[in-house]
Amino acid sequence: MIDADTFSKGSDYRNLRTTYIIFICTFDFLDHGEPLYECKTCWTKKSRDIIQDKSTKIFLNSTVGTADATPDQYPEVDKDLFYLLQYIHTHTVHGDFVKEIDEELTNIKFSETQEVAYMTYEMELLVRHNDGIREGIAIGREEGLSAGRKEGLAAGRKENSREIAVSMLKKGLAIQLISECTSLTKQEILDLAKKHNLL
Repeated sequence: MIDADTFSKGSDYRNLRTTYIIFICTFDFLDHGEPLYECKTCWTKKSRDIIQDKSTKIFLNSTVGTADATPDQYPEVDKDLFYLLQYIHTHTVHGDFVKEIDEELTNIKFSETQEVAYMTYEMELLVRHNDGIREGIAIGREEGLSAGRKEGLAAGRKENSREIAVSMLKKGLAIQLISECTSLTKQEILDLAKKHNLL
């Protein structure tokens, strides 16, 4: 498939591009205890005859990266690559390269968590908002007057905003964000935080 993407119909075979396919394995692909297996296409009758298809498959074996292993045990492998295998196997961070990878993964996980959290809050806000409107309408109906209806709606919305703010405070969200989501003033949010012992 890679060759098909880089090689148009009728092209000269000699124009094949060099390709590397890398498999990162959490098991020993050939059971020889090597950190890396580099494989090329060969003629099965004489395995020494390599087919010049410019394709190399590399199988990385993370099982060599045990907690007590060191890169000195595998001098043929770059230290950064060894530390990557160790990171995959034990989640231990060694070296600048692996540190960068770990930081990037942490950022990605945090971003995904935050995205889910904000989506959850958005849904919660919508539900609470709709509940507040229904509650306000019910209060207004009970009073039976136009003025009472408006006051009921306003009271329902205000109480709804307070409940959302308390919920967000409990989750440790910033006051500025809470203010934007609920339309409450910062002082109102601070008062709620004090009232519910959240400061």
